[in-house]
Amino acid sequence: MEKDGINSFGAYLELITNRNPVVHQITNFVTANDCANAVLAMGGRTVMADYIEEVEEITGAADSLVLNLGVPSEERLQSLLLAGKAANKKRIPVVFDPVGCGASSFRRNAAKKLLHEVEVSVIRGNSSEIQCLFDKYNRMRGIDAETKFDSICTVRKFAEKTHAVVVVTGERDIVTDGDKMYMIENGCKEMSLLTGTGCICSALTGLFLGADTKAVYSAVCAAACVGIAGELSWKRYGECGLGHFHMGLFDMLGNMRKEIFEAEARIHECSLYLVADTGTTERRKLDKKVELAIKGGCTMVQLREKNGNMKEFYHDAAALRRITDTYSIPLIINDRLDLMLAIDAPGIHVGQNDIPASIVRLLIGAEKIMGVSAHNVEEALQAERDGADYIGVGAVFSTNTKKNTKNVTIKMLQEIVKAVSIPVVAIGGINCSNVKYLHETGISGIAVVSAILGAVQAYSAAKKMKKLVISTLNINNKYSSN
Repeated sequence: MEKDGINSFGAYLELITNRNPVVHQITNFVTANDCANAVLAMGGRTVMADYIEEVEEITGAADSLVLNLGVPSEERLQSLLLAGKAANKKRIPVVFDPVGCGASSFRRNAAKKLLHEVEVSVIRGNSSEIQCLFDKYNRMRGIDAETKFDSICTVRKFAEKTHAVVVVTGERDIVTDGDKMYMIENGCKEMSLLTGTGCICSALTGLFLGADTKAVYSAVCAAACVGIAGELSWKRYGECGLGHFHMGLFDMLGNMRKEIFEAEARIHECSLYLVADTGTTERRKLDKKVELAIKGGCTMVQLREKNGNMKEFYHDAAALRRITDTYSIPLIINDRLDLMLAIDAPGIHVGQNDIPASIVRLLIGAEKIMGVSAHNVEEALQAERDGADYIGVGAVFSTNTKKNTKNVTIKMLQEIVKAVSIPVVAIGGINCSNVKYLHETGISGIAVVSAILGAVQAYSAAKKMKKLVISTLNINNKYSSN
């Protein structure tokens, strides 16, 4: 949904090429060769040393450190701890992969000891591993995930507790620092048949961190790259067998370029979509309230105007464009294609009674964001065919901002989510009291009007709603791998 965001992520690939970072990996011997080759394929360098006598020295010369629990022993645990503390001393970022930490009490205690004594930047695991660390579930058979998250609330809370970015890899990868929350939908189910795809993701997270990107963005880039490589490899080599598929992963990682990444990445921020409406707040206060809402956690802003004249609408849009650009937030113009083009806004949202979405897409080009309103499955599917980047569905609850709109049932919302492959955003009468009823819908975001702009304190209202949004949205991981 965030095209500007995806473009930014793609640019991080160039940092690796330019900086050629060194990643020190103390990793799983079962997957060590794959992890090394993945880093090399994408333009980094790697060293693997776990001997106690040299581990601190080796770590001190690296740009990042990846600690993989692997096949643990007391000696290996001491090496992990020494390396981690050496990295902390020199402010070198650390990635921790708690492989199979729920399989035995020794693994679980070792993982928790490491987290207690070493400051880590990123924790990457499957659903069972992360929940085990958070004392939610302990059941694992081998190193495979056997439990699923019901919501991303657990992930967010764990990120807050550890002060680290937490990554849960599976059908839909989840990345959060407790504030920002991303879903990456790249990958294919066949990746679960290979040992080591999760370990590769951890290794590449270290690579991006070593190139001096922020932890949350490094984790997003790494997860997306592995998923894209898996998709492309299976498409090209899948019918030849798992061996070709396995080797094809490194081919695709080696061929990963900014253009390929941007074309293939399906990265969605768990969205709190603010609809700015002058009918909800005074025009002279609109820009200040929107800025406060962005600071509180809104990830997209739509401007719509029902009653004002075009000149006033233009000035409002120009003012909001300056604010949203400052915070790297997309500004979406509702209905008015001419205004969207006039201020060169990042996107437009059109309804069923506006200019056909297919025509809008032709006029704005492929790089702009286009949202389309839909009230049933047929409209949603047509919007997807017409080139929509996301679907806005509502009103899900009664609302004073659109009194003539017929409500969309929760069941219909669920059916729309299942029918389309693009993000679905729920809108209409959503507030802190009723957002919980959207928990089982599978939506990617929630659009809010009055609950934020109608509040006395827009910042506090947005911050509260953002936490509720993160707690409400569903993960639905069906498979997971290490």
